Amino acid sequence: MRNMSNKLKNILNNLVHTMFERSQVQVRIIRTMGNISSVFGALGTLMSIIMAISHSYNESSQLLNAIAQALVPLVYGLVFAYLIFKPAARKLEQKNEMRRFRNQLLSCGFVMLSDNCSALEIQDTLNSFLDPERHFHIVKRV
Repeated sequence: MRNMSNKLKNILNNLVHTMFERSQVQVRIIRTMGNISSVFGALGTLMSIIMAISHSYNESSQLLNAIAQALVPLVYGLVFAYLIFKPAARKLEQKNEMRRFRNQLLSCGFVMLSDNCSALEIQDTLNSFLDPERHFHIVKRV
């Protein structure tokens, strides 16, 4: 019986691990998009400044206007990176961590059920993973 629960434990641990790793691919993609968007913004600004300097302007105000317009891609790149992509990656990563924690709790409970552990033993073991205010009690004390 113990051998069977070890097999179940290994299978469930592998399942939890591979599910988490697959979900982290999305996080890495979104985080990379955040890094790349700021780089593209900087490259756009650099190319615009080079074009503004190489163009012959009659007045300095025209040059300053062109340089100001050249900074727009940088602003867009930073906005996309720090206000959209990086927060989205953090939020998705937090959701994945919470899902992994829940799946680890479930797998621990299933292994204990396969070992024919008592309900109170399962309760105490699973409650040890949780904050005290989130504990579940099978028997309410009066």
